[in-house]
Amino acid sequence: MDTIVFREVLNHLDMDAALAKAYAITASRCLVFQGTEILPLRLMKRIYGHREYEQKNVEQIVSGLRRAGFLVKNVIYTDPLAFPLSGGWHGQSWSFFTRVIETHLLRIDSLLNKTVNGLRLGKYLCFRALIVADKGD
Repeated sequence: MDTIVFREVLNHLDMDAALAKAYAITASRCLVFQGTEILPLRLMKRIYGHREYEQKNVEQIVSGLRRAGFLVKNVIYTDPLAFPLSGGWHGQSWSFFTRVIETHLLRIDSLLNKTVNGLRLGKYLCFRALIVADKGD
């Protein structure tokens, strides 16, 4: 396989075993798309009684990738606005949005994303992270 992708699953796996297996079978890259567990999300999970088996934060995942032999190239934080409006923290999308409103909200989310990451605040204000790691030689 050229690229291995983990999308919102590492909380349900033995992370070290999964990343070691990914390293063994990939030719070049591992992508991890995972929730960041910022304060608003943790509060909402507490309110809704949502429990993760073994929650991992971005720093733990980066460390796990490095232990497996990957070279972490980038951590990209995303979704400062779109995630909560999509139903990502309460399970149901705010469906009253029209296509026009949704398009504008996504543009605002993109602008916010660039702004908070430009200020290096993404890890505190964004709901998701994409971790890009390459296989070391």
